[in-house]
Amino acid sequence: MLEISSARINHQLLTNSVRSHLTTEKNLCFSWSARSNRDDNRQATCKASVEANGTVIWDSGIVVTDSQTLAYSGPALPRGIPLHFNIVSTDIYGENAHCSDYFIISNIDWQADWIASAPGMERTRARYFRKTFTLSKQVKNARLYACGIGYQQVYLNGRSLDENSDKGHPLDPAFTDYSKQAQYVLYPSLQDRLETENCIGIIVGLGWRDNDLMRDASEKRGREASFRGDPMLTAMLVIDYEDGTSETIATDETWTCGQGPIVYNDLYNGTTFDARLDEPLWATSQWSGVALHAVVAYNVGGYGELVPMQLPPIEANEEYAPISQWQLNGNFYFDFGQNLAGVIRLRLPNGLAAGQKITLSHSEELDENGELYTLTLRAAKATDTYIASGNEKAGDVFQAPFTFHGFRYACISGLELPPPAGSVIAVAMRNNFDKSSFFTCGNPLLNQLYRCCIATERANSHSMLTDCPQRNERMGWLNDATVRFEAFPYAFESNTIFRKIIQDVLNDQASDGAIGDTTPFHVFGNMPADPVCSSFLIAGLEAYLHDGDIDVIRHAFDGFKAWTDCLLSHSENLIVNYSHWGDWAGPAYACNPENGARSAVTPGEFMSTGFLFFNCQTISRMAEWLGKYDTAKEYADKAKDVKEAMLTKWYNPETNLFATGSMACIVFPLWLGIYPKEKATAAAKQLHDELVAADYKFTTGNLCTRYLFEVLTQYGFVDEAYELATRDVYPSFGFMLQQEATTIWERFELKKDGGMNSHNHPMYASVYHWFYAFLAGIKVTSPSCRTVTVKPYFPARLQSVQCGFETTLGTLSVRWFRRYGALYLHVTVPFGMTATVEFDGHSAVCGSGFHVFEAID
Repeated sequence: MLEISSARINHQLLTNSVRSHLTTEKNLCFSWSARSNRDDNRQATCKASVEANGTVIWDSGIVVTDSQTLAYSGPALPRGIPLHFNIVSTDIYGENAHCSDYFIISNIDWQADWIASAPGMERTRARYFRKTFTLSKQVKNARLYACGIGYQQVYLNGRSLDENSDKGHPLDPAFTDYSKQAQYVLYPSLQDRLETENCIGIIVGLGWRDNDLMRDASEKRGREASFRGDPMLTAMLVIDYEDGTSETIATDETWTCGQGPIVYNDLYNGTTFDARLDEPLWATSQWSGVALHAVVAYNVGGYGELVPMQLPPIEANEEYAPISQWQLNGNFYFDFGQNLAGVIRLRLPNGLAAGQKITLSHSEELDENGELYTLTLRAAKATDTYIASGNEKAGDVFQAPFTFHGFRYACISGLELPPPAGSVIAVAMRNNFDKSSFFTCGNPLLNQLYRCCIATERANSHSMLTDCPQRNERMGWLNDATVRFEAFPYAFESNTIFRKIIQDVLNDQASDGAIGDTTPFHVFGNMPADPVCSSFLIAGLEAYLHDGDIDVIRHAFDGFKAWTDCLLSHSENLIVNYSHWGDWAGPAYACNPENGARSAVTPGEFMSTGFLFFNCQTISRMAEWLGKYDTAKEYADKAKDVKEAMLTKWYNPETNLFATGSMACIVFPLWLGIYPKEKATAAAKQLHDELVAADYKFTTGNLCTRYLFEVLTQYGFVDEAYELATRDVYPSFGFMLQQEATTIWERFELKKDGGMNSHNHPMYASVYHWFYAFLAGIKVTSPSCRTVTVKPYFPARLQSVQCGFETTLGTLSVRWFRRYGALYLHVTVPFGMTATVEFDGHSAVCGSGFHVFEAID
């Protein structure tokens, strides 16, 4: 029996969400995973077809290939309407599997103006845009394209257009540098929602477009973020009639703009909703609003290219009821038991007086007296306010739009009685990149650490992969991401977000190849970025290896190369001559007290030059994939030259150490592979000895700490890596857990100040890469996970590991355990994948199916 278990369009997994079915026509391809009850099975042929309105547009015919990806090669496809595809996969035994689903081409030629409120509207109020229209013909299909920047909520005839959400997706569209590129959202198949008299209503909040803290930062740093400006809207409702004609209702001077109950909104500070100003029918044909308008011509005045949003929406995912609550000084406090990013959903009590204010304050920490500790939020107020109308009904709820907060604890003031059970819920708001990968083992601390790592990544998925969700930052720092992006695809669907991040970097890239420390580039960070920002290249590398997306490398290759060339231009004798962050934010005793979190033991230029070497190797590898063989050789030669330059400048053959000889100065060149081969094992032993002698007080930072676990394991010291991972005294992950951490901290210290003290920070969470790639031993060795290696490592004090890694071909499962003096390894390889299993000194090449290995323990 053969069965297709999942399908993808342009490498994006299709789910029950309409958003997952939206794609662009460019480089369109289909891919799929399958299940078979036969071992060592694979595909022999496949066939695909596409239909529109029951008519076949394209049929590939039978294609002889074992690749479970097939590119579309037919004529131009209709846009904005459901297109149905069929896939037939035939295995080597002649059995067939079928799959049918739909997709919608979401790109469109834009023909609408940007509109804004007239001068004089208070800056921090949300804008309520509105358009009424009448239809007189039978509608066949209708779809709305909308881009409200910063954030939008879209209604048609008073009903939200967002699936499964009465409150909409209040953090759409995805944040970009709007001066270079803005993303619109497609709302398809609206024909059943249209009536004779209709009204489109779109609320636009400030979001990233404008907020108090970015204004303050711009003034202090003397640099303006190019994406900042007034809230704007552009939208198109495209209607196809049964008689074959079409009509487009687009934003222009006939739209109106008013103001409503969202009287204040700020991404960092929060939202104020004044229910006294609420007009429930504002988004229907009965509303009469203030007729204000200002039209801005498309693509003029700093508004960039419009492209469809392809990320899953930021929406409510997990919900958390309080695990405890208490009353203090007339306020009510709640502990939700999980540090998260989102908002509170409050069921409003009966009997509220008109004008009564209910304030919801958020923090990830408490002080010793049980009150919110907010100093670590820096300047972010993280406060939402509801002003009652006096007409609230049973069941009414308040959930702040156009903002999110990083918090575990909340304080509610303005109520006379404690909220009853079930009326206060913490709602986690994020892009849902989850997939069915998992890791568990015999050590409870490691299991809790893994859960913390995953929770940290989830809380930092907000149309970019941020550094933290709570304070006045929340940015896509690329230095942190260098270790993070290699871990991310094991546990999360990464293709859409990696493509978006790469495009964000390309949008900001300077003519000399420089990129920014943050993406989209903010008033925070530098340009050129710290040379450790190889995450730019790693995102493309991982998109190809995990998802087979060669197009993202083809699209961005010149940008990848330009960044590498920029670093070469900032080098002297191939040694990069600057560093901003380096191996950042190690334990406090390893940092320079005069320079915050910069390493006091590892030279920044050493880290910079090491990543130049890595980039040159990666460019060479990508060039090979693209058939650019001369370029591949050129950058392979440059990598060798950079390696020799590092050896000449920093390697001491007598001590067998690089640079200062710090732990990072041993770990990093071992991880890069630039140690002389005959000296590498001895260097790893030196590293081991220093770590043990220091009682595991490591001196590595945000990059080399992950490498520390991996290098120790690779060179025969897995027991020491395991000891480091399971310690619960400072500095360790276990120390964080002892302090009630549910997400990973920015620093290993528990500090009480407003400095770098985020308790929800993914850079150190990248340790879960070690769980997948070393404890379970899974490494991807060819694009689309067609081939992998499985080489687990077995700490003496760990009794079992079980891991599921969801790939484009299906789930690769690895389980090992100790029983009765023996060590067992179980590996389940999905259809179409080949795994090279290394166990007990032997290597076996395994096709699909279940495989058992046994050795004396």
